[in-house]
Amino acid sequence: MDDLVGALLDKLDGTSARLLKASSPIGGELDSFADFCVFGIAPTALVFFKLRASGLYGPTATVLLVVASAIYVVAAAVRLARFNITEPPGGENYFYGVPTTMCGILVASAYLTWDGNRLGDTVLFYSPILLAVLGLLKVSTFKLPKLKRGATSP
Repeated sequence: MDDLVGALLDKLDGTSARLLKASSPIGGELDSFADFCVFGIAPTALVFFKLRASGLYGPTATVLLVVASAIYVVAAAVRLARFNITEPPGGENYFYGVPTTMCGILVASAYLTWDGNRLGDTVLFYSPILLAVLGLLKVSTFKLPKLKRGATSP
């Protein structure tokens, strides 16, 4: 739930800064740091600690859980840092890789759906695969079109 609230607050923060012309370099860096905490660390911790407490994983699987969690968190940091220092060609129309915010919302939503509907441990058991795949997609060159208000299709 925190990631979903974080997404709303992230959007409100950016919109209000632009409307009030209160943008600054330090504000951009702090926004990225907040994104890293809310959409990088928090969803990973949610899955990690739930799996550790579930008793589903033995020592070998726990190592894989740690690796998948590290991939997700490090990818979030790399993606956000890269976003702060580069503007790829066509960056006004496309995201290169899946945005960290989108990944965090997806992980949190999947977790809340699983937990709220008591879907069983099988789904939870495979969640590190989701973390690793999303982590790799964040730093990939996959082009995802940006949705813009008033945009027309070619």
